[in-house]
Amino acid sequence: MREQREPTVDKKGKETSSRRTKRRTGMFRKKRNHRRVPTAQRVRTFYRLFSRLLRWIKPILVVSFLFAVGTFVWFHFSNSETFQLKKVSIQSNLPVPTKQIMEVAGIKYGDNVFTMDLHRVAQRLHRYPRVRHFTLKRRLPDTIQFTLKLHKPTAVVMLEKPYLLNAEGRPYARVLNKKETKGLLKLTGFQRSDYQSQPDKMRTLFRQALALSRLYQSNKLTRYQDVKEIQYDPILGYILHANHSRIYLGTDRFPERMKRLKQVYQLLWQRGVRKIHYVYLNNQRHPRRAIIRMVDAVPVIETSDEVSGRKKL
Repeated sequence: MREQREPTVDKKGKETSSRRTKRRTGMFRKKRNHRRVPTAQRVRTFYRLFSRLLRWIKPILVVSFLFAVGTFVWFHFSNSETFQLKKVSIQSNLPVPTKQIMEVAGIKYGDNVFTMDLHRVAQRLHRYPRVRHFTLKRRLPDTIQFTLKLHKPTAVVMLEKPYLLNAEGRPYARVLNKKETKGLLKLTGFQRSDYQSQPDKMRTLFRQALALSRLYQSNKLTRYQDVKEIQYDPILGYILHANHSRIYLGTDRFPERMKRLKQVYQLLWQRGVRKIHYVYLNNQRHPRRAIIRMVDAVPVIETSDEVSGRKKL
């Protein structure tokens, strides 16, 4: 037989069941509970639930509205002819064609300025070896502005193929056409494999060759002959190619030898000699002597500080 539970007595002395049921106090109750909920309480309960629901719905509605407006504005600007690229402004320290910069940057007329990815354009310019520094700005509605600082070429170095060389002795770009090399000093005698294996050493040699060219100009030797090319030889050192002459300078004591070369020029110009085959200044045994061979004469002139016009057959 099923055991009967003994009734319990509450504080007021009334008998209650030991099983307690949770009473629903909300708006919706079980059908067996026929107690009528007052209308005012129902209204308060409904208002409380609606307030909680509105607290979550309101931010969602605001975000959805802003997203819709932003999407509409973006679609309008990205397809509007007002923001099509019509002008490219370039400010540079050296002349550079606008078409070339646009090809490097990967842009063209008609692109949308508003949606243009400037980060991608900047990455392409970073990979362009002729550009040293740059700034890029978007000028709405139809302009992109470039401010460029390009490498200034000071010489052309032959590393199997011609490369432009800046003042720091760094080859930065391949020569594209002969117009780029017009009026530039030419450096020869260097190997590409040596530059790849010892770049720092080779850059030092490049800077030394550029310094020789400046030293030649500072001694005002260009009034006699212009140096078109500087050749480097691992044994003989630097060789200046001036017009049709070769000037052997060696690897040290360059200021002293430049002064000696000036004396040689003065001596030959006084005698009316303009064509020289070579001038040898790298005399290790007699540093103050110079050996000269002229183009039209077989004898070799050997000069020193004591006797400057003596001939030896």
